[in-house]
Amino acid sequence: MKKDNHNSIQKASCGNFARNEIAILGTPCEEITILFDLIIKKLPKYNFGIMEADHKAEESLQVTKKYTDKINFQRIDSNNNSNNFDKIALFDDLDLLLINGNHFEGNQQILVIDAKKSLEKKIDKFTNVKLIIQKDGEISQLLKEKLNENIPVLHWNQIDLIAAFIKNLIEEQKPKLYGLVLMGGKSTRMGTDKSSLDYHGKPQNEYAFDLLNKYCDGHVYLSINETNTNAFVNNLPTISDKYLGLGPLGGILSAFQFNPNVAWLVIAVDMPYVTEKTLNQLVKNRNTSKLATTFKSPFDEFPEPLITIWEPRAYPKLLQMLAFGYDCPRKVLINFDVEILINENEKELTNVNHPKEFEKALIDLSIKLAGS
Repeated sequence: MKKDNHNSIQKASCGNFARNEIAILGTPCEEITILFDLIIKKLPKYNFGIMEADHKAEESLQVTKKYTDKINFQRIDSNNNSNNFDKIALFDDLDLLLINGNHFEGNQQILVIDAKKSLEKKIDKFTNVKLIIQKDGEISQLLKEKLNENIPVLHWNQIDLIAAFIKNLIEEQKPKLYGLVLMGGKSTRMGTDKSSLDYHGKPQNEYAFDLLNKYCDGHVYLSINETNTNAFVNNLPTISDKYLGLGPLGGILSAFQFNPNVAWLVIAVDMPYVTEKTLNQLVKNRNTSKLATTFKSPFDEFPEPLITIWEPRAYPKLLQMLAFGYDCPRKVLINFDVEILINENEKELTNVNHPKEFEKALIDLSIKLAGS
């Protein structure tokens, strides 16, 4: 047997074309387009994409790709036969991709019962039917035998209920929240490992770990690199940097490599002022339709990447920015669509990097503890 020398890497959960997709089929294409439009208008909060075929043949391109600014939107035409990975990258920022199932297969399906179009020929492709929409005609005996009898049935005119079903489908796919304590720095300025400093009656990495654990259902990890001594991890679960020499970005990327299907609530170990109040604000206002949810730094007005919820869709963007030579996660927050919050207590976003700052933090936190 040939030996596999590659480390196993967890794959991102995706359908045929997007992380979350559903194909609608069983009625003429123009009717599917109308249904897409109604659903999108009923759910303006979410990011939808549409995948359908254009029945009108156009003149073939003489270039590989053509970008057109249509003023209200941008369009890219390509004469390459792109593979599914290209499409997954294109649709990765969506909450749900609505697919014209008359032409393309999705890993989830909604069937429309319409006398104008038979479903019988595609019955073997019904792998994960979520909903049946009754438009015209009856469900055939063959379909009844193929499908689970518990599949909900709605009428074509019940657009509010159809939209509510789609909303629930999106919410069910909301990524779980894992926690990551970034402690892979060299602590050069502090002169000692910042993760071992005691502000709250325990090492700071333990304090941050316990803080995140209240929001992450037991899935919290310490981010470490090759310079960390394991003496300071206190038998807590760790993720070792696979992207060396990249600072916080390496820790975040390594977490996504460990599990690309969850969102990562990240906090730096050198932020001892952070309390539940700040994390409550972050988690309560989490926007899963954005790349990340973060705070605006009170010190330079830019988003703060070291106390942020990074959604799974951030992973390829972080890698993309790295490929172009940007190793700062803040650059991703600046250049992509993120939710930026204003923290009610600016001091909680303070980093402590020097011995004098450590002494001041001890005094501040002891005074706060005495007054609580």
